[in-house]
Amino acid sequence: MEQGAGEDRGAAKGSGERESWEGRALRAGVPESDVSEWLSPRPPRSSRKRGLRLPSARRFLAVGLILTVVLAGFLIMALLVAIAPTPGGSAGGGTPQAGVIPLFVITGPGNGSHPRFDRPLAAAFDQKGRIYVSDTGNGRVCVFDRNGKFLFVFDGSKHKKGAGQGATKLALPAGIVVADNGEVYVADVQGGRVDVFDSEGNYLRRLPAITGGRSYAPTDVDVRARTVYVTDTFQVLLLRTNGEVVAHIGQAGEAPVDLDHPNGVAVAGSNVIYVSDSNHSQIKAFELSGKLRWVYGAASPNTSPPADTDPVLPRGLAVVRDGSVLFADAGAHRLIRLSAAGKFLAEYGSRGVKPGQFNFPNDVDAQGSRVLVTDKENNRVQVVELQDQSQEE
Repeated sequence: MEQGAGEDRGAAKGSGERESWEGRALRAGVPESDVSEWLSPRPPRSSRKRGLRLPSARRFLAVGLILTVVLAGFLIMALLVAIAPTPGGSAGGGTPQAGVIPLFVITGPGNGSHPRFDRPLAAAFDQKGRIYVSDTGNGRVCVFDRNGKFLFVFDGSKHKKGAGQGATKLALPAGIVVADNGEVYVADVQGGRVDVFDSEGNYLRRLPAITGGRSYAPTDVDVRARTVYVTDTFQVLLLRTNGEVVAHIGQAGEAPVDLDHPNGVAVAGSNVIYVSDSNHSQIKAFELSGKLRWVYGAASPNTSPPADTDPVLPRGLAVVRDGSVLFADAGAHRLIRLSAAGKFLAEYGSRGVKPGQFNFPNDVDAQGSRVLVTDKENNRVQVVELQDQSQEE
């Protein structure tokens, strides 16, 4: 009994102290709601709301800043993707450069074990506008449609049943031309031969690797009617399409008719042969008989080109639609156009990596207003127009 009474008095005392504290707080002017909140149990710490509470204006400013940073990041990524080198394929043109209007650039198939070209030496149009490229460093020929879309590749290992006798993979393909019947002739300078393929890359036959008791090193090739024109170390060979040698033009020496490592040949009509006499830094025009018509170059007795348009290292050449002659001057990173009489008409291009610029261009071909340039040291080919020719439709 006495113990129970003591407990009741203790409870009353505690209650009295609590009521006295509330009373003092209320008499001191503390609002009743605050007194009730102070007396209420506090929630556990983990249940309290956390975070930074900002006024509305500052929240809008913070969100805007975050969005600006994200957008800037996307723009930087897009710029890096745009300027990064592609693994191959084709790309559109650009701003005209020194008389050259770039249409598109091809850097390789864009797939496979070798998606990019490796120092291509030559390229040619076919009658439909398809583009055949001697991808020299990779030992193959790559084919694209007229817009630069990759179609297929061949290297001499594919042939139709019964037509593969003597087939050997291409070693160092250089000059290339597509005949009117669609056959593709490839000069293999290391293999010492000219291989012939159909338009789909199937091996057909080989022109002889031996001429006059010695091997030869063909660097370029052209075909007109049933005659094949092949540049060799010191001569141009004339062969039948079956490989029979019928004539040759040129020999080693320093006379006007002599040749030293010619690297380009193109035939106009049926009676004029244009030759890039590379080591003599000259362009020469011959008749089928071997008679020299004219020479273009600083050392020529017949022509006097402006000093700054002397050929430095002339390579591949082509006859354009107006009958003039266009050649790649690899040593000066430009193209030069001559009249059919061997007179200087114009020069195009400059050294660089932009579309329309060149770095040791090695070959040209022409079809209508389009010019195909093998831009060797830029590891690409370009399809361009020449500003003074593009309006002559």
